[in-house]
Amino acid sequence: MKKLMLICWSILSAYSVSAQSGTYTIKGYIENLPDGKLMLMHRNPMDSKVLVPDSVEITSGVFEISGKVENNEPVIFVIQKKENGMPASPLRFFVQNGDRLTVKGVASEMDMALCTGSKYNDELNQLKAMERPEQRYLMNEFKKMAESGEQSTETPPGITAAQKLLLENRIAFIKNHPEFLASALTLALDVQNTMTDEELAALYQKLTPAVKNSQYGRMIQERFAETKKFGEGAVAIPFTKKDLNGKTVSLSDFKGKYVILDFWGSWCGPCRQNNPHMKDLYEKYKDKGVNIIGIANEKKGSLAENMKIWKEAVKEDNLPWIQILNEEGIEQFNVTELYGVNAFPTKILIGLDGKVIGRYIGGNSKNAPDPLEVKLKEIMSE
Repeated sequence: MKKLMLICWSILSAYSVSAQSGTYTIKGYIENLPDGKLMLMHRNPMDSKVLVPDSVEITSGVFEISGKVENNEPVIFVIQKKENGMPASPLRFFVQNGDRLTVKGVASEMDMALCTGSKYNDELNQLKAMERPEQRYLMNEFKKMAESGEQSTETPPGITAAQKLLLENRIAFIKNHPEFLASALTLALDVQNTMTDEELAALYQKLTPAVKNSQYGRMIQERFAETKKFGEGAVAIPFTKKDLNGKTVSLSDFKGKYVILDFWGSWCGPCRQNNPHMKDLYEKYKDKGVNIIGIANEKKGSLAENMKIWKEAVKEDNLPWIQILNEEGIEQFNVTELYGVNAFPTKILIGLDGKVIGRYIGGNSKNAPDPLEVKLKEIMSE
């Protein structure tokens, strides 16, 4: 009997090791999704600063993906489509080697599609169910605004209320489920940008040790390290670059003025989605002494290719403030490295005294108040 149990245990162990070290398979159906290719990506679990890009072929709403991630740690895969030429809210799900996953949803709410086949995605589905009412409301409201062509620098009260409730619900989810990887995910991608370092640290400490050490837990740890070195109160590091028109631009040119360093890239969906909001802020505060320097980070092989896609993106998004390309003259000044930026978009607000007022990671997802805007209102009301 003991021998039989030992044999069974050996078989189960071998299966477990095989599943963990094998390939993953994801089969999906997104109703009403047009045929074509969609962007697929995930963060390298060995280095969250590195995005691993790919694409997925869609035929009659059906797709299938298989492969192997860099190690056996669960990572988040992102599938993203475009709406009106801009990247839409992404579909996220956990993937681990050996997984056999199924994704189902509809094109109009692709980010709410459910992925089944693993406990991590079951947990993530609980988060999505909690988010769905406010997400649907916000999506419908922003769609109405886009269709009406309405332009306003003030966020409608209904949207503000929904954003506030969504944020509160996410924080409650994290507190109620500190053992879920989904809690680290939403804390890193959706919540941390709305919090001070002290508030973030208090919430982060509620996570279990395993979740703290997950990929998204480590991303929050990176923010703490960056803040300590480049955060509030740090003296802004000087640099000199060429702008879009070849004119020399130095940070010292803006001495005694407020400056927002906007780190972005043409390839970055959240950056491009955030540009209309940044244009609103620019129009609202440019006459009050607030300047913006856009610092693009491109990923093509040559400087010429990088300059081409950078200039095209600036033109497409109609960005009116100073624009520089980090790859141009990177040997003299790598501004992204100087400021410890490894997530995009990142915005750094510099005060009249040349010191950092705040560091804001991520775009305004429309699902939470923008902490940069909140800070600017506070400064201008003093």
